[in-house]
Amino acid sequence: MDKISSSLAAQKNWKTMACSRHAAVITEDGHVVCWGSNTRGQCDVPADLENVVSVACGFEYTVALTAYGRVVCCGQNTSGQCDVPADLENVVSIECGCSHTAALTADGCVVCWGVFLDIPADLGRIGTISCNFHQTAVITAEDKQVWCEKQYQKRQNLLYQFAMDPGL
Repeated sequence: MDKISSSLAAQKNWKTMACSRHAAVITEDGHVVCWGSNTRGQCDVPADLENVVSVACGFEYTVALTAYGRVVCCGQNTSGQCDVPADLENVVSIECGCSHTAALTADGCVVCWGVFLDIPADLGRIGTISCNFHQTAVITAEDKQVWCEKQYQKRQNLLYQFAMDPGL
């Protein structure tokens, strides 16, 4: 059994897992363990990174969020996807795409870096963010509107409003 396998086998509970060309989990003691392709340093998470509550994997990069709202990135940075804004604080959620990263702050703002389109300021307070390869989607907190942007495909922005069932 290799070093990573034995380390993971010793863990009883993994908090979360994320995958791209590599994978990352948060161990029960709040550290990140990565494996898989490491061609761009995406598995080279700082050894002193502690109290991690969320992890996301982009295309050849990894993003971790600590319990204190700090965001740490490692790996490929050709589009600035690992250039965490210096003034970023109070982060409660992180997401990655191919070459962009999004963070949701406690006050409902979305901050993106890397290759991305601006999220309209007039959407109001955001409650949820999600990214995939070339898209970012947000759901507003108050009226549950869904806004989705597509990169590289005519740059279409879509806005939907759903009737939400409060019993769900």
